[in-house]
Amino acid sequence: MRAFVGLGANLGDRAAALRGALAALRRLSGTRVTGVSSLYETEPVGFADQPLFYNAAVELDTELGPGELLERMQEIEAAAGRRREGPRFGPRELDLDLLLYGDAVLTEGELELPHPRLAQRSFVLVPLAELSPNLVLPDGRPLRQVLADLGEVRGVRRRGFLEGLDEADLPRGEVDRLARRGLAEDAGRGDLTTRLLVPPEQLATADVVAREPGVVAGLAVAREVFRRADPELVCTACRRDGEAVAAGEALLRLTGRARGILIGERVALNFLQRLSGIATDTERAVNLLLGTPARVADTRKTTPGLRLLEKHAVRAGGGVNHRFALDDLVLIKDNHLLLAGGVRRAVERARRAAPFAVRVEVEVETPRQAQEAVAAGADLILLDNMSPADLREAVRRVAGRCPLEASGGVSWDNLAEIGRTGVDFVSMGALTHSVRALDLSLEVEL
Repeated sequence: MRAFVGLGANLGDRAAALRGALAALRRLSGTRVTGVSSLYETEPVGFADQPLFYNAAVELDTELGPGELLERMQEIEAAAGRRREGPRFGPRELDLDLLLYGDAVLTEGELELPHPRLAQRSFVLVPLAELSPNLVLPDGRPLRQVLADLGEVRGVRRRGFLEGLDEADLPRGEVDRLARRGLAEDAGRGDLTTRLLVPPEQLATADVVAREPGVVAGLAVAREVFRRADPELVCTACRRDGEAVAAGEALLRLTGRARGILIGERVALNFLQRLSGIATDTERAVNLLLGTPARVADTRKTTPGLRLLEKHAVRAGGGVNHRFALDDLVLIKDNHLLLAGGVRRAVERARRAAPFAVRVEVEVETPRQAQEAVAAGADLILLDNMSPADLREAVRRVAGRCPLEASGGVSWDNLAEIGRTGVDFVSMGALTHSVRALDLSLEVEL
């Protein structure tokens, strides 16, 4: 049975408590974790004089009945030190709520499904919508509508991934190539200063430390830079890509010969600072869109040669990737429309000629063209440089028949307003072409 569980904690190491609960859920018999939301920092509700919470949501596929699942969840809470004395909605080491269990609607003792306060809590709805944006509640209401009915989301901010981002999506050969080229550019003939001042046998320990809060990205390529600078360096990641880091916290720890640490320092920091800056800005965009149906997407406006890493960094910040290259997707833009003779002709021609598994997206400039594009069979529609009023009209005309992407003229000032028009995606070239590097430093200890 498909079930959703809400996780929360505001005492002690909040992130560690939620990660421990997730590990315990994974160990439940007959139960498989099928989805994990990002981590959200949220303001307390009902009892305000307490620390901020960390919240997340988990999707399960379970053979346990709802009552038995609730019992196992309470055992996990107790093992984490949860005590049920004190004020209702007060501080707690760990709080697990069974939010949904299939389409079940029931009340049995302390078990009530759906969770009785589900539709009133943005700190529950936001991670739930991340896991399953098209979810329909047992009473027939779309989750998106329930979230929209709450109005502007306040007191909820994404704070990285609960588990971090899997680096398996980064081709190992690409990581190796970029690290090799970066070192060849910076230290191809050696490091003159280090050779003159640092004895070959001198040992040191160093941490890559954040000077400001942000979201981590680029650890794989940074580790490879240091490995190539000195294969015997011990490089230990203190975070995973996609996790939040506070000012003063370490991302990497290095132990070994000081020469290798100093030779790799600048190249590794260059990668980490730029990619973490992209992840941090992407999370900023995600937070501006909370409570809307829209997700932030990147573009092909990336640094030549770094596209795979930069798009990985967007995912680390909670965004989604648009096409990686010109051969990923049919994207019919204004010049194509001019040459092909209009929206309908272009879409129909592309549909006939493209492989059946390739999607066709068309760029339009008016709501009427959006309606024409969906009628012609477009899989996606890019709404280019439209005003919020025109975006809303395009959403009305397309009526959910096709995902809509708003693009062009998007800025930090109007991003939230664009998201509230009802589009499915908002693409921002600024995520990769105008990013500010996250402030990181390498601190050496003898």
